[in-house]
Amino acid sequence: METHIPAEVVIWVRVPVRAFSIEVSYRFINFHIIHSCTSILVVAVNATSLP
Repeated sequence: METHIPAEVVIWVRVPVRAFSIEVSYRFINFHIIHSCTSILVVAVNATSLP
C-alpha cells in the first residue's frame, strides 16, 4: 500500500534537489575545464622551455 504524496510536497522537494545537482555538476564541469586548461598550459610551457 503506497502513501500518496501531495504534488506541492513533491515539487518543494524536487526543485531544490534539482537545483543543487545542477550547481554541483556545473562546478564539477568548471573545475574539470580549469584543470584541463592548466594541464595544457603546463605542458605547453614545459614544451617551449625545452632546449
